[in-house]
Amino acid sequence: MKTILHTVGIAASPDTVFDALATGEGLAGWWTATVTAEEEVGGVVDLRFGATFNPDMKVTELDRPRHVAWTCTGGHEPWRGNTFRFDIEPRGNGAILLFRQDYALELSDEEYGRYNFNWGYYFESHGGTRKQAADGHTTPPRKRTGKPLSRDSWKSTRTSRTQTSWKS
Repeated sequence: MKTILHTVGIAASPDTVFDALATGEGLAGWWTATVTAEEEVGGVVDLRFGATFNPDMKVTELDRPRHVAWTCTGGHEPWRGNTFRFDIEPRGNGAILLFRQDYALELSDEEYGRYNFNWGYYFESHGGTRKQAADGHTTPPRKRTGKPLSRDSWKSTRTSRTQTSWKS
């Protein structure tokens, strides 16, 4: 099976990054505006992106401020059984986010490419790098209901980069 990896430098504390990944308000600030989250191990994160992409994630690990993990339990068949790991490491005045998605089902290279691109897009555009530096807050191209992270809490750094790889 394949794996998607991203490494993102973030000019925010590990606690701030953890909250952006582990809370409904945090996820609504950068990923999707329609989210409900049971913010505990065993809880469900229900993400809504429209009519066809609505993954349900079971929270499998929470270790503030270092780690968040989910398993997809439904709502989007190509992701069913996939595991998602967000490891957060302090780095200077900010943090490094190490993201990993391990696939349970074999998909086409085109599908992996689309998912890989989308993760990079969200991490870079809304996670606080290029867009954040320009306008001081996250502004995804849809109506927001979550509180965006401020310029001081999650902003661009010159060392921000996304690295991706696929492993078979």
